[in-house]
Amino acid sequence: CFFLLLPHVMKLLFCLFLLLPHVTKLLFCLFLLLSHVMKLMFCLFLLLPHVTKLLFCLFLLLPHVTKLLFCLFLLLSHVMKLLFCFFLPLPHVTKLLFCLFLLLPHVTKLLFCLFL
Repeated sequence: CFFLLLPHVMKLLFCLFLLLPHVTKLLFCLFLLLSHVMKLMFCLFLLLPHVTKLLFCLFLLLPHVTKLLFCLFLLLSHVMKLLFCFFLPLPHVTKLLFCLFLLLPHVTKLLFCLFL
């Protein structure tokens, strides 16, 4: 039984031997990839204090940004009030101008009569 399996075992060992350079190459590539991953992790680790500092500064700025937004909102309310006050007398002004326009022929006629 062993002698019958021997050619198959030899063939399998030969195939494994042929695969050996490819496996070695693959392991080498994985090792290179691992070195790059480790380098990237180290760079991220070095960046961590700066990112933390940036987040802390943003957190410190938050009340000021909130205050600024609130002031802009208050300013907007005053601008809206001002616009409302500007547009409120507009119909009256329009009516006045229309009345003046209607009076124009009479004023012209009166002036014409005065200068004659």
